[in-house]
Amino acid sequence: MALAQTNNVSVSARMHIHVTYEDRLEQLNLWSLEDSRTRADLIEVFKVIHGLSSIKFSTFIEYSTYDCTMGHSLKLVKKRARLDLQQHSSVNEP
Repeated sequence: MALAQTNNVSVSARMHIHVTYEDRLEQLNLWSLEDSRTRADLIEVFKVIHGLSSIKFSTFIEYSTYDCTMGHSLKLVKKRARLDLQQHSSVNEP
């Protein structure tokens, strides 16, 4: 989709030199690259949550333990990175 989007924007750019990127996207009924990437990320998270991906849910995401989730139980929290600096350090101890 990104290649087709790029080609369409390029064709439009040759036809209308003074049209902004946002205007060309609107004329061609396309999403911006940022919106396309956000959409792809959301689709991947959906797949991970529902077990439709090879990525394990517990690898990157966990459910919130906060009691107030505003009416739904799928409040997600990005896991924090765990750094074991001392365990994996290459510094030689005396």
